[in-house]
Formats: sequence, C-alpha cells, structure tokens
Amino acid sequence: MALNINSPIKFHVFPEPWENRLFGPIDQITIVVDGQGITVSITVATGDFDPENGKPEVFERWIARIQGATLSGTGITEEERELLMHFALGYRAFYLGRDDITTDMYYLFVGEFVANTLALRQPEPAGQVLETAVEWLLGHLPADVFDEPGIEIPPVTPYTDTRDLNITETLASAPADFSPTGALLDICSFLVPARTTYGSDSGYDSDDSMPSLRDVADSSDEEDGL
Repeated sequence: MALNINSPIKFHVFPEPWENRLFGPIDQITIVVDGQGITVSITVATGDFDPENGKPEVFERWIARIQGATLSGTGITEEERELLMHFALGYRAFYLGRDDITTDMYYLFVGEFVANTLALRQPEPAGQVLETAVEWLLGHLPADVFDEPGIEIPPVTPYTDTRDLNITETLASAPADFSPTGALLDICSFLVPARTTYGSDSGYDSDDSMPSLRDVADSSDEEDGL
C-alpha cells in the first residue's frame, strides 16, 4: 500500500505526553492529516490495554471523521483514506473480545507503532510509519476484520469550503510547502530532541496507566458533526 509522493497532504504522528519522548511511557499517539490549510487529528491509545478505550462510539466517530468532509478538504487521496480506514478497523479489532485476537497482539502492535513513531525526527512526515502499522495489522489479523467489520461505514462526504475568505487568501499566498502542523512540530523538535530508540530500558511498561482514548481535531471538524 504505497502512498503517492506527490500527494498534497502530509501525515504526522507524535507521541503524548510530549515530555515523555525521551524516557516513556508513551500513553497515546496522535495521527495528524495536514493539507491545504486544514488539519484533522485522531489520537490512538498505546499504553496499558483498557477495554474502556474501545467503546463502539469511539470507532464510530473515527470512521465518520475518516469519511467526513473536513478530511476531504485536506486533499486526501482515495488510497490515503483507505490507509486510515484500514488502521482504524485493525486497531478496533483489539477491542472486539475475539479469541483469535489477543491482548498480547495489542502490545506487539503498539510497541512497534510507538518505536517507529519515536524514531522519526520531527516534523518528518510519517506516511511510512502508518504504512508499516497497517501492514502489521493486515499481516497479523484475520481478513474479516477488514472485509466484514460489522460496523457501518458511511460514504465519503465531499468538502465545501466555508472558511473565512481572509483566511483562504492568506493560505493561498503562503509558500507551497507551508504546513501549520510542520511549523508547530519544528518548534517542538527544537525544544525536545528526537529519540531514536525505544525498548525495555526506556521506562515503557505495560503496567503503566494511561488516559482514555480520545479524538482530537481542530474546530473545522465541527463540519463533520462530530
């Protein structure tokens, strides 16, 4: 599942809490889709497994956001949207209570996802991290997780630009490679150097507590009704 290098969007992933990048634990990772002056984010729990983080309504919101108008406004391609959908459906499977998808598999997945995220030199685009995560899910989980997910997937909603004209004109006059998210991560990476290793000596422990899974998006997500 290769991404188009000419795509107008950039994927970013960054760990939280940010200050724990050096020593862990990493409780959650925020996936950011950034394109055409629009940013959409979803935050994924990566700490101790807790069924409360996988309530059906959580994934209903994820899927609505992935298929929603705001994400369409980033210029996302069909393949990139499919990548996010596969990620959402695969991650959701850990919370379905199936005998063939164990908690150990959850820890294997999030361990790799966290390690690959921390290996990035922020604000390096993270398309490869997401591709690797989805390849893991496709290679380790039963096919029906993706082919017959048992959850309604609405059609894609096209984007209608309702932003303030002054904002639109400002974005239009910005450099072609301007990224609000990238600018923010440039600052963050200066304040906290990137980490390149993440293992058993990092302080990450599956017994560490974590906050509940949450969805994060900018105010433009209100267009999706979320």
